[in-house]
Amino acid sequence: MTGRNFKLHELRIRKHWILRVASQKMAVSMTVLFNAEQGVMPRVDHAIQISRAYGQSVEELWSPPISDAALYQRRIKCIIECATSLIPAAASSGKNHPEKRP
Repeated sequence: MTGRNFKLHELRIRKHWILRVASQKMAVSMTVLFNAEQGVMPRVDHAIQISRAYGQSVEELWSPPISDAALYQRRIKCIIECATSLIPAAASSGKNHPEKRP
C-alpha cells in the first residue's frame, strides 16, 4: 500500500455515491473500489473503468500528489506573475504617478 487515494474517495463522495452504487456504475467489485481508495493500485482494466465513471484519465487519478513545497512554489510563482503583469498596466495608465503641475 502506498497511502490512501483521496482523489477517488473525494470524487465518489462529490457524486453522492455510496461504495455499492459506485461499484455498480463502474462494473467493478466493492472490494476493488475500496482497495483503490485505500491506495492499492487496481488492475489496468479496473483502473480504466473507474476513471471512465469519473470522467478523468487514469493518469489524473493515480498520479502522485504535489508536495507541499512544490505547491507553495507554484502559488508564489503565480502571485509574482500576476503582480508583474499588473505593474506595467498601472504605470502606463498614470494612476500611480500623478502629473506634476508647475
